[in-house]
Amino acid sequence: MEMGMSDAYDYAIRSGRYTNGSEIIGKYDNVRVLWEDEITRMVLKTHIQRLIRGRDKIRILDMGCGYGDGYELLRGIREENGDNCKYLITDEEIEYKGFDINESFIKEASGRYGGHKNTSFEVADFSKGFSFKDDESYDIYFTSYGTLSHNEDEANARLLADIAEHSSNNGCKSTIVCDWLGRYSYEWQSLWADKGDPNSGEEEDWIDYRISYFGDRNVKSFPLRLMGRDEVEEVVKRANEISSRRIRIKGFFDRSILVGRHMETGEYNRYCVPIRRVVNSLFERNVVTDLEQLLIDYHKKEGTGFNRLNRFFEEFCMRWNGVIRYTHELLSPDSRVVSPRSKAEEEIEEIVDSEMWGENSNPRANLIEPQLGYLLRELEIDLQEGIGAAHGFIAILNVS
Repeated sequence: MEMGMSDAYDYAIRSGRYTNGSEIIGKYDNVRVLWEDEITRMVLKTHIQRLIRGRDKIRILDMGCGYGDGYELLRGIREENGDNCKYLITDEEIEYKGFDINESFIKEASGRYGGHKNTSFEVADFSKGFSFKDDESYDIYFTSYGTLSHNEDEANARLLADIAEHSSNNGCKSTIVCDWLGRYSYEWQSLWADKGDPNSGEEEDWIDYRISYFGDRNVKSFPLRLMGRDEVEEVVKRANEISSRRIRIKGFFDRSILVGRHMETGEYNRYCVPIRRVVNSLFERNVVTDLEQLLIDYHKKEGTGFNRLNRFFEEFCMRWNGVIRYTHELLSPDSRVVSPRSKAEEEIEEIVDSEMWGENSNPRANLIEPQLGYLLRELEIDLQEGIGAAHGFIAILNVS
């Protein structure tokens, strides 16, 4: 691992916030657990349902596993059937192997999940592809939270090609979950450039990334690759040139459009507001949130090459702000709110007007605000376009 990256992660671990932290700040804050993890589960659910048909086991390789979070994430996928809700994969049906280049991560992962008979962890590096054992095969090759952004494009193409060749050699069709940093996240709008405007500067493919969102601005930086659809398609094309098997793109998804970690720091976009901690507050028990702090004033990126992105973010922020303002009016003592104009506004009005809140000592903090948080999450799911316009950019691939 590059020294700057290793030092940065080790420092984050020593701070305690990367390992534990609180629901307001830390690696496992409310947005991570109730928003980002849940959206990832929703994205993967249909693909995993197809994989498990007729199988007794589902084999998972978590590449860049960190603390083994992929194990918790994947086994937390739920299948709803009327009033019944069950986990899509039980512990007995998972065979999970995680590897990471950071020994500290593997030590922590082994401590958390090593006691499960169906899990294993090891230190390994996939930055130059990966050598699989002859008897080693998996149904899901999984990455999460920007893991592939640590690699050059050619290294990722080589990795995908190795997976494809290995998958075909073992007679199984596999799903590959790729996770990068989105090229056009609002968090680093300063790195956008208009390819059609010679005066706009050269577009940045890499971000000088710092884990500064836990409060320390003096942490060391390391490079991470920014990706959009075009870049992913090029990587897959290159992998298909290397491999004799076919890798197909099944879908893209943008995750954390306005709630990414660096909305807190404004380090790469001075117009960012610390909205993540405010969204975290929505899910806190007995904490009343100042809803006006959730409002977003989107600042357009100048240049004709950004018309589509500006339209997307302006529409998203308009819908986001509309739900916030409508909720604020509903909760005001002298509310004169007009009829709802969107589905989300109708839903929040129904929630606020519900008679069941009477038995709760703090219905706004403990019932209404969490539901508002879930509605904002649904807004992201409904409006995202899978173009790399968010902190996280997920691509789902199949090997055929």
